[in-house]
Amino acid sequence: MTEYARVARALRESEERFRMLLAGVKDFAIFMLDAGGRVETWNQGAERLYGHSMEELVGQHVSTLYTPEDLRVGRVDEELAAASHHGRYESECERVRKDGSRFWAHVVTTALRDEEGRLRGFAKVTRDVTEKRKAEEEKERLLRELKAAVAARDEFLSMASHELKTPLTSVKLNLRALEHRAEKTVEQTEGAGSRRLVRIHGQIDRLAKLVNSLLDVSRITANRLDFHLEEVDLGEVLQDVLGQFKEELDRAGCALHLRTDVGVVGRWDRLRVDQIISNLLSNAIKYGPGKPVEVDLQRLGKSARLVVRDHGIGISERDQERIFDRFERAVSSQHYGGFGLGLWISRQIAEGLGGRITVHSQPGLGSTFVVELPLSGLPGGEE
Repeated sequence: MTEYARVARALRESEERFRMLLAGVKDFAIFMLDAGGRVETWNQGAERLYGHSMEELVGQHVSTLYTPEDLRVGRVDEELAAASHHGRYESECERVRKDGSRFWAHVVTTALRDEEGRLRGFAKVTRDVTEKRKAEEEKERLLRELKAAVAARDEFLSMASHELKTPLTSVKLNLRALEHRAEKTVEQTEGAGSRRLVRIHGQIDRLAKLVNSLLDVSRITANRLDFHLEEVDLGEVLQDVLGQFKEELDRAGCALHLRTDVGVVGRWDRLRVDQIISNLLSNAIKYGPGKPVEVDLQRLGKSARLVVRDHGIGISERDQERIFDRFERAVSSQHYGGFGLGLWISRQIAEGLGGRITVHSQPGLGSTFVVELPLSGLPGGEE
């Protein structure tokens, strides 16, 4: 046997093995077309997927497998022309089985050319992606429903918050009038009656903070959190907040250690900055009762830096980012109150003012929250 004959025989055997390999593939429809689009080969995978036997399809035009809609718009010629021009064409579309049923298919069409570049035909590889497509459609449906539910929830929060705020304002006004009247009585404002009024005030303030937090949730979600910038002395705001928390610090047995630079002045929203400080101080007292709270305010170049440090229960490393998410908490709600909104709102405010808020903590060793705000405020903020 000559060398040429041996090479030719080896080539024939290789081609036969390749044909056997393609014919035996059952998970993919693999078949060849001539240059005019007629089926030349048809493997077991194609028979299983489309329902046509090899005898039925070989010699037939590939358009047999297309939907009437695709045929009307010339999809067959379009795909073959694209494959011929680019060498390969990939699509995800509907195909038709022998019994008329349809399925979603991922189809790759490859142009086959000889050594001189002449088009000899096409190779098609088709995979059934119906289940994948259904899963994606179900995912999209669930996502739409989730978005609708979130929108409905936010709308409810907004409406409920506004509805709650009106009677709260009325209750506070009536409570002030009651206090004023009590001051004129013989009992004065000391004693059991006064203590009851203080407790009522505390509960109303707590409810008002919750309502404001719910309103902020709606505003932030709808990208409607406005900032009214003005020249603000951060040291003065800090002193005001500390004054509001004096009784709470005393009740919790938390000694306050304060250090502030003079003249930490920037363009911020005073109420929003007050909100950040209040949230951080409230958490320090809540999670570290009986232990000191350290507050440090510095001016560092063109930024202000506020540090609130407690010596309470601390936060594990895996929870340190999660606690800044909406409605997230690092502790059980059975042991600590709150809705998991304070830190999320604080971060949104800090970032809205061009700054940031971070935490450093270890379980059992307390937590340190650091707020950094540019003195220039947020460009384009409302005056």
